[in-house]
Amino acid sequence: MTTLTLDHKYIELLQSFGNIHEVLAEAIKRYALERINERIDLARQNVLAFEVKYGLTYPEFLARIFDDDAWVEQLWQTDPTWEDDKLTWAYYSEMLEDWICRRENILKFTQTNSIK
Repeated sequence: MTTLTLDHKYIELLQSFGNIHEVLAEAIKRYALERINERIDLARQNVLAFEVKYGLTYPEFLARIFDDDAWVEQLWQTDPTWEDDKLTWAYYSEMLEDWICRRENILKFTQTNSIK
């Protein structure tokens, strides 16, 4: 367990809302979820930009690269930086999955603990 040091004025204020441990836990959860949602939105925007650019989802894009040599040849001619896009797209796709998983874990954890 980690110890958190707060200014006395905040402790008094937080106590006015109820059990300070519960109030702090809820505040930290809300803050974490807010920041996670910001990261999810950023990743989603970037993933969507690539989906619009290529007209495919990332898994579909990968499948075309591996299965359609003619399409890849055309891709080289129309967009020689597509490999850079693939790496960036992969990064944001993984980031999106990771942050969604983190959000689900927080929500699952808090729902499990509120049932007890």
